[in-house]
Amino acid sequence: MNEQQKNLSIVSQTAAKIAGHVIQSDTAIAAVRNGVMAEVHETILCAILDGANLTPAAAPAALASVTEHPAAQNNDEAVEKILEAIPGATTAPAPIAHTPGPAPDLSQKCTTEQLLEDALFHNPDSWYDNTDSERASINGGNGPDFRHKDIKDASGHNLGAWMKGKFSIAPDWAWDKVGRLDDYKELAATGKLN
Repeated sequence: MNEQQKNLSIVSQTAAKIAGHVIQSDTAIAAVRNGVMAEVHETILCAILDGANLTPAAAPAALASVTEHPAAQNNDEAVEKILEAIPGATTAPAPIAHTPGPAPDLSQKCTTEQLLEDALFHNPDSWYDNTDSERASINGGNGPDFRHKDIKDASGHNLGAWMKGKFSIAPDWAWDKVGRLDDYKELAATGKLN
């Protein structure tokens, strides 16, 4: 490696470090996969080279498209290496944002969303979490995934909330909250969402 290539390598690494600091966030993994990281790096690198009045023969060619960047092509190894350089970055996707509505007066007339908001946000201590049970709907059974500890339905059973009910499927945020978003995505891909 000659001196000019070595200097260009150092400049490129510096640009990558600056780019990493620019896009530090919970969505860093998405920035790497969708090519934003590559665009930021390229912009910073070009600015440094222009500012130093450097136009080496080995300067990187501009990307024709951000989708050509290896990280944008689900190259998980490249993603991992880039994220290692970003302090606090994680490969876990950011949770689905959901702002629950006001806590309702619970009854069997509540919507699935209202029941799940109560079970997952408002009053989780008032509900039994059955999502690990074989009988729970989320695991292919017919039983409720959440059962209220005190409130009864019209038939005298504890009020239940289903992730995969007969007439509805819980929204994506609920699946994400219980750590089963991949199962929701599989249902969506196979057209099984109501």
